[in-house]
Amino acid sequence: MKQIYYIVFFCLLLLLGMGVFQIQNIVALERISLEEDRLHKYKIHVDKPNIAEEKLRVVVENFLENQKQEFLRQLPDATIQLEFVYTLDITYQRFFAMEYESYLFQITTYTGGAHPNTTLQTFVYNHANDEFVTIDTFLEDDEEFLVNVSKSVRSDLLYNPKITNTAMMWSGTESQKENFDHFVIVKQGLLFYFEPYQVAPYASGVLNAYFSLERECQ
Repeated sequence: MKQIYYIVFFCLLLLLGMGVFQIQNIVALERISLEEDRLHKYKIHVDKPNIAEEKLRVVVENFLENQKQEFLRQLPDATIQLEFVYTLDITYQRFFAMEYESYLFQITTYTGGAHPNTTLQTFVYNHANDEFVTIDTFLEDDEEFLVNVSKSVRSDLLYNPKITNTAMMWSGTESQKENFDHFVIVKQGLLFYFEPYQVAPYASGVLNAYFSLERECQ
């Protein structure tokens, strides 16, 4: 009879020991899972416009997806900055003027450093001829277009109180295509946008300047 008690008691101890071992394994797995998650803490916020025109919609959606994938590729693979949260934030503004539909996207990423990085992207679509409008579209009809834009934009920015370094502004508004890539079409003109550091220090933020197409036609 005592042998039966001993056998039952031994089995209970064995089962209890196995249970504790399984619980310890579960806890260990949870810790590993949490450790892996901490390597890639990030937040993504993307404002996605509802665009009816398929040609324009495909281009914009591809752009947004590429931005997300590029952001994810920047995440570190090493166990550094375990509590750091990387962020991607994309917002947009939409403009309608006559047959033109324009979008300004502001892409803000933070992957470490003194402050987030801000870049811009614009898309301008002409519904009348189903084509995208770029700075080259205006240069096809007017070789002096960039010279006139540069003069006008500089005159506009000089009155902007956020321009604290005129040397930076003069350099960032030279009559070169890459300085005027970011624009939208508004009523009777173009609105040019400038990323931080192009015409002013980072603290000044994104700046813009208006260029009248009516004045250009006179």
